[in-house]
Amino acid sequence: MANEELLEQEYFNQPIEFNDQLLKDKYFTEAIEKIKAIVSIPSFSGSATKDAPYGGAVKEVLHYALNLAKSLGFKTYCDPENKYGYVEYGQGAEIFAILGHLDVVPPGNLDEWKVPPFKPEIINNILYGRGVLDDKGPTIINLYCLKYLKDHNYQPKRRIRLIFGLTEETSWDSIKTYMAKEGTPTFGYTPDGLFPLTYAEKGIINIDINGPGYDAVKILGGNAYNVTCSTTTISDLTAENLDKFYQIALDKGYRIEKQDKEIIIHGKPAHGSKPNEGINAGLRALLVLKELGFDHPLINFVADVLQEDTVLIEHFGQYDDESGGFTFNVGIIEINEQFSRLSCNIRFPVLTKQAVILNKLQTLLAPYHLTTAIEHYDKPLYMALDSPLVTKLMTIYKTVTQDQTAKPIAIGGGTYARSMPNCVAFGAIFDDSISTEHQYNEAISLKDLWQSMLIYVRAISSLGNLDHI
Repeated sequence: MANEELLEQEYFNQPIEFNDQLLKDKYFTEAIEKIKAIVSIPSFSGSATKDAPYGGAVKEVLHYALNLAKSLGFKTYCDPENKYGYVEYGQGAEIFAILGHLDVVPPGNLDEWKVPPFKPEIINNILYGRGVLDDKGPTIINLYCLKYLKDHNYQPKRRIRLIFGLTEETSWDSIKTYMAKEGTPTFGYTPDGLFPLTYAEKGIINIDINGPGYDAVKILGGNAYNVTCSTTTISDLTAENLDKFYQIALDKGYRIEKQDKEIIIHGKPAHGSKPNEGINAGLRALLVLKELGFDHPLINFVADVLQEDTVLIEHFGQYDDESGGFTFNVGIIEINEQFSRLSCNIRFPVLTKQAVILNKLQTLLAPYHLTTAIEHYDKPLYMALDSPLVTKLMTIYKTVTQDQTAKPIAIGGGTYARSMPNCVAFGAIFDDSISTEHQYNEAISLKDLWQSMLIYVRAISSLGNLDHI
């Protein structure tokens, strides 16, 4: 080996000595304050303007993150259209990407929050606020891990990019634009899933079921495909039907409000991958209307087929593999004089074909003369368990947590990992059974955030100098 090669190897393989106390006292403490600051920006999708394609608040959150990174001494880049940005450290032809996102789902009914969703607060060592878990908190933690490494003269073999995506919760236009303009990174992870590591993700279809308008009632509920419709407003009923609707819903034990000439049904939000954990206020509204004798294709389809079922085995059959089963979430329901629609989030196992699901749905809709329009499709993700990326990250996770029995998992959620090859979801949720993403009172414990920082700082250090991928 030439002397130059020996020097290069020695230069890049200098070990990093991790001072966890310093990491906690200085970097973690500051990261928490910056998480609270960035969570205070209500960065759910808004109306597009010339220089804010995803809404003003989304542009604001992008520039906050980039200015923060600049203040920490990093090189940054902002897309001229404000569709994405990134932080870069190191040199080389290869790029190791950390794919974060700064957009959030809407907060829903503000009365359901124990703290205002965009005024984050720590209560009993738990941080509450929209985005603390999904995905602003983990993204900022990764930024401060990179800051720690930079301050300790860490020299990676390749460039490390922390990419700020802006439409993960909606269209994915942001990360698609990044890939089109910048090219595909060599490998990476997204801190937007589960620990220890996610190697498989179901296919996801966001689809509108469209029908005709209706002048006998107006319905509006929900605000995202991938969140259970948790609040629905019913209006334009006759006084008699308004009273009957209210009584039927009350008798069924629904949470309901009667306000002048409208009724509001409250349900419970849940992530689109786990609709069984929610209560769908929109479907309940249509079922009450059917009971009252209302005749409309969308109402009839819900009453005959969907009900409040989220797996629909009777109609779609049994689809199940290592990534889990089939799920059907109705996120938005709208009926007015001009049109009607159900905006749905369908998730299917990695070994199932998209065409099979769509063909079955079309067959179910045909008797009601309802049509469909696909709003977004994410193909399934599968990463080989023996790949260098998976084995290295699993080793780091086991070393930090001392959990030698941990195994990679498959999920129903969809992450940025599927936006590029050689990418996995790596944290930041430790216990999916108590996860609160997309729900009221989204939260993460300071203990879990700190544990994730210990893992991420070692992961970045290791992957930055990985020999082969």
